[in-house]
Amino acid sequence: MNDVDLSILRTIQLNPGLNAKQITEKLLLQYSNITLDMVKNSLKRKLTQYVEFRGSPKIGGYFVI
Repeated sequence: MNDVDLSILRTIQLNPGLNAKQITEKLLLQYSNITLDMVKNSLKRKLTQYVEFRGSPKIGGYFVI
């Protein structure tokens, strides 16, 4: 896990229920080069053991397990 992955996990812990777009918007303050694709890839590939998606694809969000 790198710094971006840890920041994503920390953001979800502090703000449960955010979707990938909202996580990206919050992290843009910290990392100017972060993209929505980077967040989605990290959530789906590296953080699957730590977070889960709940709800519908349109209004659901990520939660720490």
